[in-house]
Amino acid sequence: MMKQLRITLSMSQNLTGDLILRGNPTLNAYSKLIPELWRQVLMNLRPLDDVLEEIWSPVIKNARGLVFRIVNMTQDLGLVVSAEKNFAPKLFYITNQDGEHSGWLAGSPATSNALQSREEQLQFALPGAYKGFVRIHNGMMEHGDQTTGILPIEHARLLSREGGQNTQNDDEITSKYLLAFCAYRSGNLQCFDLASPIGAHDFMTVKWDPQTRQLSRQETFWGFLKRFAIDFLK
Repeated sequence: MMKQLRITLSMSQNLTGDLILRGNPTLNAYSKLIPELWRQVLMNLRPLDDVLEEIWSPVIKNARGLVFRIVNMTQDLGLVVSAEKNFAPKLFYITNQDGEHSGWLAGSPATSNALQSREEQLQFALPGAYKGFVRIHNGMMEHGDQTTGILPIEHARLLSREGGQNTQNDDEITSKYLLAFCAYRSGNLQCFDLASPIGAHDFMTVKWDPQTRQLSRQETFWGFLKRFAIDFLK
């Protein structure tokens, strides 16, 4: 059985997608359009906890709190597809099956080519921890509405501390910039603070209020994800 589900993939347009629940033979029609791991976990009705831990196994050491929350909140998995091919298939973490299904929409893993292309566009190497996340899901948004959640790499953007998006093709990104990677319903953004490096390939994160331009709550990427999971993954 295929259930019709209305989702919003961007702020500017509503896209209707079809939700195909785990174990549904209809998934066979999309097997070539999704990652092999997705095909395996969606077609085989293994215990859900085992399936979720397999998906997140590459980061479980650093993101144990996040994975624990995902395992506890997820009631089932499904695939959201577009008959009109308006968007790529999304993995749906279903957190509520009473009436209208609700949950979190997650993108396919970011490929090495996609990461390299985005870094060339930004003229900046994406932080290692963020790349670790998007190699599992390139974006994970509440109901897919892009107002709350981890942004896909194509929406991660450099922002000036003084306000506004960086539009210059700088040869070198200086410490005056932030890299936004997570959006909140309030309009605030969680950003990597490029003035606060951790080792060679990572940075501390901060919450940035675009109205006041104030920075708050400095923490590591994985520490932020643990708190984010507690606050929003419900």
